[in-house]
Amino acid sequence: MSTDHEHSPQKLVYLRDRAPRTKARNARAEREPPVAHPDLANEATWLGRLLLAAAGLITIHGLLVLSGTLDADGDSVASSAASQLVAHAYLAAMVAFAAHQLLRGRERAPVLVAFAASGLILVALEVLTHLVVSADLSRISLAARTDILARSGMLGLGVWAGSYALRAGRRPGAV
Repeated sequence: MSTDHEHSPQKLVYLRDRAPRTKARNARAEREPPVAHPDLANEATWLGRLLLAAAGLITIHGLLVLSGTLDADGDSVASSAASQLVAHAYLAAMVAFAAHQLLRGRERAPVLVAFAASGLILVALEVLTHLVVSADLSRISLAARTDILARSGMLGLGVWAGSYALRAGRRPGAV
């Protein structure tokens, strides 16, 4: 069964051929985050992202300990684990707030990053000291080794954040 357009000698004309051409779209401009210190812009972006990731990981770790999926310190007392969770919750909130301010390019962000860095360093050193002093390193479990590795990363992030805060504080535009 044939249709009407099969017998028609006219060719199909696309509408776009007859329509007026629109102006070429400009390439999408990349949005640069506002930064109080332009020479540290890339470092601020990456540090802010890593601080947000650290806050998320601290929160997830706390939730796993609260749910009982992860044992915090093996045979530790429950009150000690609860006090550590409160410290970790405060640390996660402080780190997330500092990262948010840093990514927004606020002028006071280096001060908040310095507070977050000191918290990261103190908590990492406390947990590392507890793990190294109280455990027999020749018979340490895989979970404890992983915790040592994670806390070493937290310590490194804290040192980097502290270094950024010091360098950003010395800039001419710093508060």
